[in-house]
Parts: sequence; structure tokens; C-alpha cells
Amino acid sequence: MALGGEFMARIGASLRLGVLAAMLGVAFLLLAGAHDAKAQLTTNVYKRVLLLRVGNETATGFTLDLDGRQYLITAKHVVAALGEKGTLGIFKNGGWQQVAVTIFRCAEPVDIAVLIPPAPLTESPPLEPTSKTLRYGEEMYFAGFPYGLRSSAPALSGGYPVAFVKKATMSGEVNENGTAMFVLDGYNNPGFSGGPLVYRDAARPGFVYDVAGVVKGFRADLAPVYKREPVTPDQITADDIAKDRIVHTNSGRTLRLTDTGEVVKLNSDLLIAYNISYAIALIRKNPVGPEIADTAKP
Repeated sequence: MALGGEFMARIGASLRLGVLAAMLGVAFLLLAGAHDAKAQLTTNVYKRVLLLRVGNETATGFTLDLDGRQYLITAKHVVAALGEKGTLGIFKNGGWQQVAVTIFRCAEPVDIAVLIPPAPLTESPPLEPTSKTLRYGEEMYFAGFPYGLRSSAPALSGGYPVAFVKKATMSGEVNENGTAMFVLDGYNNPGFSGGPLVYRDAARPGFVYDVAGVVKGFRADLAPVYKREPVTPDQITADDIAKDRIVHTNSGRTLRLTDTGEVVKLNSDLLIAYNISYAIALIRKNPVGPEIADTAKP
């Protein structure tokens, strides 16, 4: 009986350890799930992203607070048809609201414009404009309205639609004509232009997102356009093979690709954005945005 009792005690201990291990496993999964949930784009970004329309073209903009005033940031090419002052559409409460703005533009080639609305457009949740802790290889997000699409999710406070979100990897920076640009591995679509490029600030506790840049668009890959010509095996030349101009169709036909001299613009999967510092410098020169509510003078 003593051996039996000891045996049963060991079995009981093993079962308790198994249950404990299972509970720890479940707890780990729950914590991992909570981590993943918190790691998604936060509402302080969503609440600032706006769907814009100039003429028949749609794009994205976002509000930025600096020194107690609010500004509307977008890509410069979005407002190319407008002068120093103009009117653009902002989608709100299920329809287009016409808003008169004053427009300041960064010098070429920086594709950023700072717009001054008559009053603050959105709430003012914290969103720091900085790229000081951004690292190569880091995941970044850009938010906007591709092709003018609006999410079917319930409107945010203020009546604005919820932006779409895409992810990219910070690949590096390039300097063209004295201007620094972010280059990211990510597929951009028309309509995201002018949207915010954000990242998680690992230097601060919690899940804090900063806005590092303004989306310009994708870097184009100019690909040649070929015409197809049927050939027989004896017509294939060494030059055809060296230049990989011969293709075989599923139906068994052999075709030579001949360059037409025309090109087509393809998406290279390289997203281009300009550093938010250019917008900040422009605002510093023109600090005339409407005061946000919590700092407005009585």
C-alpha cells in the first residue's frame, strides 16, 4: 500500500504539473493575442486621417498639431490644381463637405503641402511628428483611401470614414538633389498619396505610434512593351536566346518578343515618402493654423 500510495502521489503531482503547464500555455497565448491586438494601428492615427477630393481626384490627408495649432497635411501634387487659396472636398457625415483652405507648399522636389483650414478639423489625440527612433528593417504603416474607397466600418467621432491601412518595411533612405526620401518595401495604390507614414516608437513604453513621413506614391518601373511574333525553331537566333526573347505558350506556339520602343509604368513595390520634418519646417515659417480647443485663448 505504501508503494501504491507513493505511486498515486507521483501520478497526482504529474497531473498537477501538466495542468499547470497547460494553464501557462493558455496564459501565454492570451498574452500573445493581447500583444498582437495592441500592436495594430492606434486610434490616435485613425482619428486624424481624412478622405480628400480635388476636382474628380481623391487622395488622403491628415491633421497634425504643432504649438497648439492644427494643420492639414497632404501631398503637394494632390492640390496642384489649386492656387495659394482654394476649396477642396472632405468626406464627412456621409457626404462631401467643401472646405476653404490656404495652401503652403514645400520647395521642389519635396511633395508635401500644408493646408490651413478655417477651424480645427479633427480631435487632437497625441501624435508626435518625428523619425528620430526609426530603424531600418522596421515595420511601418500607411493609412488612406485607395481609389477613393471608404471602409464600411462605422464612422469615427466627427463623422469621418475609417481609413484603410497597409504595411511596409523601412528599407532605407536615398538623397536625390539634396532631398532625403524614405524608401519602403510595400505596394502602394493610388489614393494613399498624402497619407501619414507611421511607426511604433520602441523608445517609449507601450504602443506609441509616431508619424515619420508623408506618402508620395510608388517608384515607377518603366518596362518595355513587346509585340509577339510567331517563329519556327529554325528561325530562333543566338541573340534571341541571349536576350531571353523566346516564349512558349500553353498551346505549343513559339513566339519572339520584339521591342516596340514603347514603355509601360509598373509599380516597383517601392513606396516613396518624404520626412515629416519638411512639413514641420514649413509650418514654422507659417505658424497660422487654427488654435486647437485645449489651447485656444478665451
